[in-house]
Amino acid sequence: MGLKDDLQPGFKREATREVCKRDRVEFWRSLHCSVDLDFPEGHHGRAFEAERLHGRSCTGSAVSYSQSDDLLGHFPGSYPEFLVLSLPIAGATEFRSRRGAEIIARPGTGFALVDNGSIIHSHSHDCSQVYLTLPKRLLDFDPATFSGEDGLSLLPETGLLRFLRLQLQEIAAHGNDLSPSSGQVVVENTVHLAVTALNERGVERAITPDDRDLFEAARAMIAIRAKDAGLTASKIAEVLGCSRAHLYRVFSDRNCGIGQMIRTTRLMRAKALLLTHNHMPIKTIAKMSGYESAASFARAFQRHEGMSPDTYRASRR
Repeated sequence: MGLKDDLQPGFKREATREVCKRDRVEFWRSLHCSVDLDFPEGHHGRAFEAERLHGRSCTGSAVSYSQSDDLLGHFPGSYPEFLVLSLPIAGATEFRSRRGAEIIARPGTGFALVDNGSIIHSHSHDCSQVYLTLPKRLLDFDPATFSGEDGLSLLPETGLLRFLRLQLQEIAAHGNDLSPSSGQVVVENTVHLAVTALNERGVERAITPDDRDLFEAARAMIAIRAKDAGLTASKIAEVLGCSRAHLYRVFSDRNCGIGQMIRTTRLMRAKALLLTHNHMPIKTIAKMSGYESAASFARAFQRHEGMSPDTYRASRR
C-alpha cells in the first residue's frame, strides 16, 4: 500500500524472487513507504515470498494487485492526504486501530477502507488483494463519514462498488497481460470508477439521518424494551423510521451487531434478577427478561455463561 513514485505507464510487475534472499525484506519494504512491515513471530524473513502488479494514475493515485506471505503492518499515520481501498481476493487481513476497533477483511466481506492519516496495525494471512491508494482531494465528501475516528471501515459491495469489484478482479487475473498503453487506460478508468463509487456512497450517507443519533436511539430502545419478547431488529427499525438494512449497517459500522446487543441486554437483565430475587421462579425471570419460554432462556444462558441459570444463582450466593 505504498506511495512510491513510478513514471512507467501501465502496470509494472515487482517480485521478491527477482532479488537475492537477503535483500527481499528491504526490497518489499521499499515498495510500501506508507506502512512499516514486519514478520509474525516464528517467520523467517529470508524465505519471504511476495509480488505485486502496480500502476500509477495521473491523479497521484495507484492501483495494485499484491500477494504475499504473512505480514505485520503498522500505518504510522504519516500520509493523512491519502486513503486505501482494498478488495481481498484470498486469505485475510486483520486491521486494528489505536483505539481498539477491529475489522477483518476477507473475500466476501466487501471493501476495507483505511485512512492513511490514522495509526493502524494490520496482520495479513497468505493475503492476495487488489487495492487503490487515493488522494482524499479527489473525493466530494469527508472519508471520515465511513471510517470515523478509528480510520477503518468495511464497505458493502453495493451500487458502483459492485462494478469496481469486477474491475479489480479482472486486474488481478489479467493485468499482467496488458500492454503499457492498455494498462494505463485500465489504471485511469479504475481510479475514476473508484472515486465515483465512493462519492456516490458519500452522497447517500449525507442525505440520511445522522447515524450516530440513530445508533443511540436504537441502543436506548433496546435497554428499555429488551424485556419484550417481540423486540427484533425489524421492530426497532420500524419504530425509528429506517430500513432494517440501514440499521444493520449503522451497527456494523461500529463493529457491533444489533441482535447481539439485544441478547446481551436480556442476559444482563436475567443475571441481575437471578442475583437479587433468590426465590423467583426461572420461568418468571425468563419472561421478565424477554424470553418466550424458560427452555429458550436456559439454552441461551448455558451458551453464554457455560452453566444453567440455577447453577449460576447458587454459585453467587
